[in-house]
Amino acid sequence: MPSSFVGLADGLGVHAQQFRRTDRLGHEHLPGPFFNLISERRLVRAAVHGHAQARGTTVFPHNIGLGCARNESLARQLAEATSLEVAACGINWVFGPCVAAAQDDRWGRTYEAFSSDTELVSRLGEAQVRGLQESPTPVAACAKHLAADGATQHGRDQGDAVLSEAELQAHLRPYRAAVQAGALTVMVSFSSINGRPAHGNRWLVTQ
Repeated sequence: MPSSFVGLADGLGVHAQQFRRTDRLGHEHLPGPFFNLISERRLVRAAVHGHAQARGTTVFPHNIGLGCARNESLARQLAEATSLEVAACGINWVFGPCVAAAQDDRWGRTYEAFSSDTELVSRLGEAQVRGLQESPTPVAACAKHLAADGATQHGRDQGDAVLSEAELQAHLRPYRAAVQAGALTVMVSFSSINGRPAHGNRWLVTQ
């Protein structure tokens, strides 16, 4: 292992010490090395299929496998378990669920999508939002990535989704379901819709 990486990992460990916390049972916890410090009050990490990257936490099947089960109750239970594990590390916001509807298997993040069917994605995404935010250890959910990142031409990541109005509305359905379920945040996509980058699309982001 390169010595520079060892030094980086050691530095992260030292930095994480300031976030040490003791839970109600007297156990001490540290956030894993894979987190983002957003502010003094908010720690966030990606947790699309469980906490996954902190030692001793659970790695659940990716969304593509969960979508095959077509089971909203199971989706919620997995999200509740995820909220427990990330909260134990002092994290109170996760980047998930991913509510993309993959339309082309060549897209490198197809495994993050529950399905190509936006109705199924909506149901499972809603269940996971509720599981994360209504669990005994609630954390803020983040529906991602607004919108149609799974529908780009030729499956290109960060590509362009060329869509009719009806197709776009279908891809927006899971985000509406997530927000109606109470999702506290939404992550805008790094891709474009009909040639317009999502981050520069005022209608998409605000309306």
